[in-house]
Amino acid sequence: MILHVRDEKADELARELAGRRGISLTEAVREALEAAVARERVKESLWDRTADLRKTVASYPLTGHVADKAFYDSLYDEGPTDGHGG
Repeated sequence: MILHVRDEKADELARELAGRRGISLTEAVREALEAAVARERVKESLWDRTADLRKTVASYPLTGHVADKAFYDSLYDEGPTDGHGG
């Protein structure tokens, strides 16, 4: 199988890696691709990475209160407050 690289920067990087490691271009490309694929395989999805957070939030009891426009407006009220946002 043949892989043609027609990008000067990719060629430059492959040659630099090969030179620094004292290996062939083929080995440099293969090692770089293996490393990149391995990183992708172990990456967790955002859904998986936030599982603990989602579980914690889901454990909070429902208050029955609705966060309506008046609630959000009260957060930005510039009048005197009691230190609790209202």
